[in-house]
Amino acid sequence: MGYELRAEHSRAAVKDHTARLATSARAAGPDAPVPTAPGWTVAALVEHLGQTQHWVSELLERRVTDPAQLPTEMDAMPADSGSWSDWLGESARRAGAAASDAALSESADALRGRGETLLWRTTDESSLDASTAWYIERQPDGVQWQHRDDTADVTVSGPARSLLLILTRRVGPTYGQGGSVTIDGDVDLVRHWIQHTAHDAG
Repeated sequence: MGYELRAEHSRAAVKDHTARLATSARAAGPDAPVPTAPGWTVAALVEHLGQTQHWVSELLERRVTDPAQLPTEMDAMPADSGSWSDWLGESARRAGAAASDAALSESADALRGRGETLLWRTTDESSLDASTAWYIERQPDGVQWQHRDDTADVTVSGPARSLLLILTRRVGPTYGQGGSVTIDGDVDLVRHWIQHTAHDAG
């Protein structure tokens, strides 16, 4: 089964994944460590995501193009962890409303291609199966992806944590290369994908 990347899907994904984080944060508790972000607690992650989504929403709402006009204050996270779900949900709804089809489709247009393929594959020992491989195909009419392990123009393999750090731009695309992460094929395709996707950690 394939999945097509569209603006409405992106907006829905922001809301869905924000809600999932809120649920997980409530279950884990504020002081629990975040495995994919060494040194971070759940409280720090919730604050980072909520503030980032509110900050980006303000950029879009005000159509800020001048760096001198960037927001200088961050939205305050509620002190009561019981209110985090509502605060996160509002940040996601606000971001979805502020993101116009034109703004989001610019990224989608840049990802159109002529059949180029990318494969992201996790190598975690506990999860070696087809569901942990993401096969992406760039076509003239858009991008499609599916859970599938197949030959691609470039394959990025590594622990899920390392792949997440790369996709969220916390580290460069060649992070860990030669060690825990391997890139086989056209690394420029990886750089292009990261440059034009909306998974920006800020």
